[in-house]
Amino acid sequence: MYAFVDYVILTCKLSMNIYLVRHTTPDIELVYCYGQSDLDTKDSFESEVGRVKSILPDLEDVQIFSSPLKRCAKLAKALDMGNVLFDDRLKEMDYGDWEMKRWEDIDKEALDYFVEDFVCRQVPGGESYQQLSDRVMDFVKEISKTKKNENIILVSHGGTIRAILSYFLEMPLMNLFRINIDFAGVAKLIEKDGKFKVDFINR
Repeated sequence: MYAFVDYVILTCKLSMNIYLVRHTTPDIELVYCYGQSDLDTKDSFESEVGRVKSILPDLEDVQIFSSPLKRCAKLAKALDMGNVLFDDRLKEMDYGDWEMKRWEDIDKEALDYFVEDFVCRQVPGGESYQQLSDRVMDFVKEISKTKKNENIILVSHGGTIRAILSYFLEMPLMNLFRINIDFAGVAKLIEKDGKFKVDFINR
């Protein structure tokens, strides 16, 4: 359960729309474990950018924030909607010692132990999903306090976007993979009656 004071901060001080945009398809086979590895994008990048642009409305008073990892930074700049601010707190899960290993090559006992409680247990040399959630929500609370723009675009990763949605839906992090977020998928949070609600997911 989230602290009531955090809920008040997020619902009373924000007056904005937040668009959550996942990066385009990374140039890697999905048999590999990757999180904060700095991957480039596949050749489908331009068409996927066009798809994102078709979903986002014409926005005024907008600020784009992005994970600094290449697959997000490229998309954020390609949207051509103004200056992009980068923040490490928007990075994907840090898989530590497992980064860029094939899933089948990771020690099965260690992997099973992590999966059993991935919310609280850290990857060796990396982080837990609770730590990911804490840092990304620290970022969201920070921008909610400054409230400089009516529209915010966050270009980020599947893990961070799910953590944000889980927070607002008051859904346990253990269930976050029940939310499907496609590459180049867009979700939107809107403020209504002083509270944020999820307008749509995975468009």
